[in-house]
Amino acid sequence: MSKDKGKEPGLPKEILTAAWAIALGAITPMLASTMVNIAIDKLMNDFNTTLDTVQCYITGYVLALAIAVPVSSDGKKIFVGTVIAFG
Repeated sequence: MSKDKGKEPGLPKEILTAAWAIALGAITPMLASTMVNIAIDKLMNDFNTTLDTVQCYITGYVLALAIAVPVSSDGKKIFVGTVIAFG
């Protein structure tokens, strides 16, 4: 066994910071999807429509968001802005 008590190399601080930011940012879509799923019955009643129609619109909304972020000029600014706006 080696008696080298040097510090083992770890992940750089930038990578850890980015990982935490992504993990915290992933909470907002989970909360949003939870709120939408809770509101499905209310949406069906308010718009006098079926479950299939509400689910179709929700899917379209999520797909539009998934397309809009990469098309925009700077995904990082949009991501940070939306997380701040949601919070």
